[in-house]
Amino acid sequence: MSRILLLSLAFCLLFCVNLFSADLYLLGIDSREACELSSQVVEYAHGTIDGKFIVILEQDQTKRLKHPDIKLELLQSECRMENKYLVIKEAGEAGPASISIPSVYASSSGHRVAELEKSSIDVLSREGYMALPLLERKTPIYYYPQLCPAPALEDYPSDTLAEMVNSDSLAANISRMMAFFTRFTPCDSNRIAREWIAGKLASYGYTDITFDRFLATRESMDVYDEPAWNILCRKIGTEKPDEWIMIGAHYDSYSSNYCTNYAPGADCNASGVSAVLELARLFYNYDFKRSLMFIGFGAEEQMMDGSNHLAQELFDDAIDIEILVNLDVISYEEDDVPDFCISCIRQSTYCQVFIDAISRLNNLIPVKMYNYLDDDGMFHDLGYQTLAMWEYTYHPYMHTPNDILSTLDTSYMRKIVQLAATSLPIIDAAADPVQPMVYDVGDGDGLKVTWDPCFGDFTYRVIYGVYKYQLSDTMDVAPPDCFAYIDGLVEGQQYYVTVLGYPPDGYPQIGYISEPGRPLSIPRAPDNVRIEVDSSRIILNYNANRELDFNHYRILRKVAAGSWVELESNYTDTFYVDFTPEPYFTNYYVVLAYDNDLNESDSSSIVSAIPATFDRGILLVDETQTGSYLPSETEQSNFYAAAFGDSLYITHKIDNPDTPLKKSLAGQYLPLFYVDDDNIQHLLAGSLDSLDWYLQYETDFFLAGWRTIFAITGQTSFYPGSFFRDNLGLASIAENVLSDFDGATGVNGWPDLEVRNDTYYHAPLPNIDIF
Repeated sequence: MSRILLLSLAFCLLFCVNLFSADLYLLGIDSREACELSSQVVEYAHGTIDGKFIVILEQDQTKRLKHPDIKLELLQSECRMENKYLVIKEAGEAGPASISIPSVYASSSGHRVAELEKSSIDVLSREGYMALPLLERKTPIYYYPQLCPAPALEDYPSDTLAEMVNSDSLAANISRMMAFFTRFTPCDSNRIAREWIAGKLASYGYTDITFDRFLATRESMDVYDEPAWNILCRKIGTEKPDEWIMIGAHYDSYSSNYCTNYAPGADCNASGVSAVLELARLFYNYDFKRSLMFIGFGAEEQMMDGSNHLAQELFDDAIDIEILVNLDVISYEEDDVPDFCISCIRQSTYCQVFIDAISRLNNLIPVKMYNYLDDDGMFHDLGYQTLAMWEYTYHPYMHTPNDILSTLDTSYMRKIVQLAATSLPIIDAAADPVQPMVYDVGDGDGLKVTWDPCFGDFTYRVIYGVYKYQLSDTMDVAPPDCFAYIDGLVEGQQYYVTVLGYPPDGYPQIGYISEPGRPLSIPRAPDNVRIEVDSSRIILNYNANRELDFNHYRILRKVAAGSWVELESNYTDTFYVDFTPEPYFTNYYVVLAYDNDLNESDSSSIVSAIPATFDRGILLVDETQTGSYLPSETEQSNFYAAAFGDSLYITHKIDNPDTPLKKSLAGQYLPLFYVDDDNIQHLLAGSLDSLDWYLQYETDFFLAGWRTIFAITGQTSFYPGSFFRDNLGLASIAENVLSDFDGATGVNGWPDLEVRNDTYYHAPLPNIDIF
């Protein structure tokens, strides 16, 4: 058990207010392996933009996120999260051209990460923008492999549903929604409107209809904790009842913040609600394998409170959602060009099913977008697949009393509803995508392919080629086989391979996953070699070689300028422990792979470490400043020499983020003193991983600094698993901002602490941490 001493004020003569916590990044993930690594490093993100995660990272975290399929884009250093917002344009509300949004990132779709004060938020809200605080968003780290659209089929039986979409029904629903005068959330007419929607669904035959209560708030609309409801109507699937297809639209409206003002909301969003009702009518007598949920979102105009609440509720209950379709403002056509927007951010294959249907049904012109619209936002952030459709040109009188039926084009709207009517049954009936696994046969011209899941009554087609999105060669595999061999390939050439499954009845996959493979006659060098320091041991890990003719590994070690020594000549595991590393020296390692013919691979990357012995005395980690009125290096050295007296100690200087404390260094010494007198950067953040490791052993640790922890974490409660809770026993942290700290009383043998007050810089101090 480690012994830890924490001194929150030491060696510091300066004071300044610094709300630095860490740096703001966009995190892009392009593989499962990258997702797994990111999930280990980042507990959660703060929303998404452009299909990337908005994350706060400390210096040590960015170094751990080194992977070819991880893309990090720095947005802001030393970020204050309490004033960061995701700013979204509301449908139909572009805002004045002169409005200035202090953005740290802007997407092509108009969404922004912005730094805002309270007064700016109010202005943006009045001009038709939503500002969502990033600090409140907790988005899990997830990854969906990008599906490539599968080839078109000759027959789509569900297309017959398209002709059943009725323009008169759509218009009648909009007209009835307008008759409620306003559907503004606090108004009694909002209640009457949702009861009418529920009654309409019941008239089609649905019986599982419920209201989902939540509280809505939007200060700029004078709405504070107003009770509101989502409308939920369920139809249970015939084969996959626990998987859901969700179709939603918000039913509230506004033209001002009062219940006495006319807010017909014909386009926004009686049109979307009318479409949901029409789809519910068509789908009642149509068999779906998956369950359906028709949703009327409440309080969309109050920062999407209804959809945010429902998405979080479903996520917490681990509900399996195949796709959420959001319909908002789908009935205004400015001219004779029938263009509309369609968005699938991470998985464009779903959108492609809708777009492919256009050539069979009507003359719509799709415009692909790459951000969510509104009520689909929280669903997307929580990792669900979403699709949104809306008009390309917004209604000029949206959110006014002139948003009425006579200004709309229900024939244009009908075409959009037709896409959903025929495409959702295709998505439901399609076979699930399979995950191919590609292995090198080892002869230089062949690959083996297996896949999961594999069904004994399916016919499978293996498709491959040298271009990921232009696969040209095919091979059919009859049931019940679940593998195939591809030969006649070019050695060293990378190929992409996918597998399509064709069930005996129903649709094949709507998309496929392609995986790379490269035929070689010699083994690949072991990759992703990782090294860990342990007490008197060094541990190696590396990825397994996937050649089918792989035989064994060979592990070599050397010290400094010495020769390579063989540790293992015939090793088959991917985990190796060296029990006899040279103490106090850097030990270097490489791994080689061999096939059945004893062909040797190139060597792996060289990794190195020094074993932990904890016996070389005191290590002083010195993170101090110099210059101006601060103590010079000589004065600091004299101070430490006086403090440690006759004790021998080694100093490790940390003066930039690239020199954090390493395990190989820390593990040689006991005890460890860390002195943070850098009140600007607080580079301790970069060493937390090594310190967390150090404190697992029987060690002694002393931490001294001013604002050291608060500057890294901000004011927060520490969760189990965090460094400061697990190792320092801290449950929370606050800060006394007054300049009134002039001393402390020592207990348990510790001396009293006094602050000098004889000069301007020696006076009662502010910003003292409270644990």
